[in-house]
Amino acid sequence: MEENKTETHEKSVIARELWFQENEKEFIAEHSIGATIRAGDRTAETTDPKGGYREGGFVTLKIQKADGSFDPLETTVVVYSAKKKVLGEIKPEDLEGTPLSQKTKTALIEKLTRLYGRDFTDNDTVTIVRFEYADDLKEAGKKILASLQTFAQNDLLELKNGPFRLAPEYKPSGLTPENIKGRPLSFIIGEQPSEYAVSPLMWNAEFKMRGSNGLFLPVDIAPDKKGNLKEFIDKIVEIGNLVFRVLTITNPYKIDALQYFKNLQERYPDRVDLSEDALRIGATNQILIGPDNKFYVINSDGRGMANSIEEFLSGKNRGNLEAKHVGLVGAGGAARGIAYEVAKRMGPHGLLTIFNRTQEKAVALKAELSSYLPQTPIEARGLNELPGQAKEQEIIISSITEGDPLSDSGVYKTLPRGILIVDANYGPKSIIEQKAHEAGRDDLDIHDGAGMVVEGYIIASQELSRLWKYEVSREVYREIGFVFGYRKRAASS
Repeated sequence: MEENKTETHEKSVIARELWFQENEKEFIAEHSIGATIRAGDRTAETTDPKGGYREGGFVTLKIQKADGSFDPLETTVVVYSAKKKVLGEIKPEDLEGTPLSQKTKTALIEKLTRLYGRDFTDNDTVTIVRFEYADDLKEAGKKILASLQTFAQNDLLELKNGPFRLAPEYKPSGLTPENIKGRPLSFIIGEQPSEYAVSPLMWNAEFKMRGSNGLFLPVDIAPDKKGNLKEFIDKIVEIGNLVFRVLTITNPYKIDALQYFKNLQERYPDRVDLSEDALRIGATNQILIGPDNKFYVINSDGRGMANSIEEFLSGKNRGNLEAKHVGLVGAGGAARGIAYEVAKRMGPHGLLTIFNRTQEKAVALKAELSSYLPQTPIEARGLNELPGQAKEQEIIISSITEGDPLSDSGVYKTLPRGILIVDANYGPKSIIEQKAHEAGRDDLDIHDGAGMVVEGYIIASQELSRLWKYEVSREVYREIGFVFGYRKRAASS
């Protein structure tokens, strides 16, 4: 009984089939087998030429007849555990879910001897492979949600009104573990996205407008429970695209999430596609799960901000970011993606000046960006230099997540009339326009981060639709932009 369909990768051979005997066909058809024992090391790290079984990988169960041919019955499963042990350590609980009628080590050794045609001793290594049937997983909403709920501080199905205040008609209601069965699930993971994040509003609005039964939910993971982030994503990776579609990552986990998928790629190169932007920025905010069960790791923060700025510039007939002089306030997590994309678009005739309270951080970010974009002029200054440099800027971007650094630095007095100012914060958290008004500067062109948020979502939505080969109309994106006051409502025909 030697499974022989494999895929060869740089570091290992991945087995894609599990063969069973003809007398076990009924168990397979009834989904009553959930585990099997294979001789040798058949984990993902094996050097066995027959290959190993990767946790989270799809495998086909096949029935081999006595004459060596195969029964027409084939079933797809997802491996969720592949653990090796020596036979001497096998316990009855290790044999639960296997086809063995007697769950004893003696019965196991007798079967292995018969199947492999050789003697087995307590020193022989075996691999316990456990799996879930793909059809069952698609329908097992209650079971899956219960396992994910253990890692979240909020009730995953209790959506709060706050994030949906702009368009309550798009808030999913009456959610229960029973009625999410079979629905593709997506999440935003952060410290407390259930209180403020609008990703559930945008994605659920899209699902409703295009007639999809997808569902997008917030997941709160407190910083002192940071280990739950890995546990939560482990579950997503284990089940993959049978149930899940999008993971949006927000503060404070964007760097941790990227590191998770870098580690996963080291183990399973065929499961992860890391974008150059995410690697250079050092963080991810969007992970998309494709029909190939691969995790596409991107960063849409910088592109979202740059796209929104160019939308504002276009509305004023001021072109795009090429050759512009831009002042960026901040050098932390949010600033990295914004700085990279803006610098990339402005080219050799523009100038990006990074202002930060701790100038050393601005200098470090400048050095990193210059290594990627050596032709783009970049300067690093302390925030206290911003008032003296304000007149040199055509655009100012605030990437500070709290407060108003422009007011704090007294820059409003020196800003030129009509300068474009864009805040990475949005909604109640964005106070720049209020502070400018208090300073008597109603002549400034100020925008909050709604455009960045909407454009970042659109980037992820378009990438997901490309992977799954469906279309999202421009009217859907325009309507979502209208909800945030970022785009004009689509004209009725």
